[in-house]
Amino acid sequence: MNRRSRISHVSLLTALSAIAPACDQPVPKCTIARGDFAATYSLVSGSGDCAELKGEILSIQAYNAPTSKHDQRPNYAETSIAIQPITISDLLGAAAGIVEPDEGDSPYSLGRFAHSEPSDGFCVAPELSTARLRLPEIAEQMLDMCTTTPAQPAVDIQYTWSHVRVYTTAANYGTQFAADLSYTRDDCTATYKVAAVYPAVSCNAAPAPPAPDSSDDAGTDDACPAATDIPAPIPDDALCSALADPEQGRPVGSGLSPDLAVRCDAELLLCVLDKEPPSLR
Repeated sequence: MNRRSRISHVSLLTALSAIAPACDQPVPKCTIARGDFAATYSLVSGSGDCAELKGEILSIQAYNAPTSKHDQRPNYAETSIAIQPITISDLLGAAAGIVEPDEGDSPYSLGRFAHSEPSDGFCVAPELSTARLRLPEIAEQMLDMCTTTPAQPAVDIQYTWSHVRVYTTAANYGTQFAADLSYTRDDCTATYKVAAVYPAVSCNAAPAPPAPDSSDDAGTDDACPAATDIPAPIPDDALCSALADPEQGRPVGSGLSPDLAVRCDAELLLCVLDKEPPSLR
């Protein structure tokens, strides 16, 4: 190697060393996926009806306030998360237009991440506000000539979340979290460990029920379609796979990350994490 070649070689190594830091993976900012998560609840303490929860769908949102009054860009150094359980959403839906919740109640919990970047792969929101819903008893309602909603007893439920730990890496960006939950229904309180994954995916392989056949009632004014039997649920782990399998009738994958270790929960009929976050293969 002549002197010019040695100089060129040294110059190349120096240049590569100078740009190497720019090739490092940047640290992600703390956030969480926006949408519906499938959550499992593991009982820690409590007894009675409030201690019988197995899990549910949780609607999640992340919020970034404006940087300042004059700078409306999101302030990524301060991120808040909100959690609204489907139980509260369903109760509000059933009460819509009939009764109103107590003034001051909130259907969601809201809290802020303690730091803007993860530590050991997790972003932690130490404490969230309490979601509470109080509704009076709702009598049976007739929606139309053929549809009647059942009566709904008075309800007072509260969800208090703490130590929310969102797994946040460049490869798995806020799609699974663990948390502690204190759940109160009327005078009954229980505590749970929670694990949740995004998106919420059904793993029920049962066929959809057939549409009611009202052909025999054609021409009558007061005929209602006959009730249709709902097929028994069929839990199927294959529906949680990230990979499509057209030969088995799955033209697309589940939408879950292929990095995640998931399973079909036979009671919830949802794809859930197979272990505590990070639940990775």
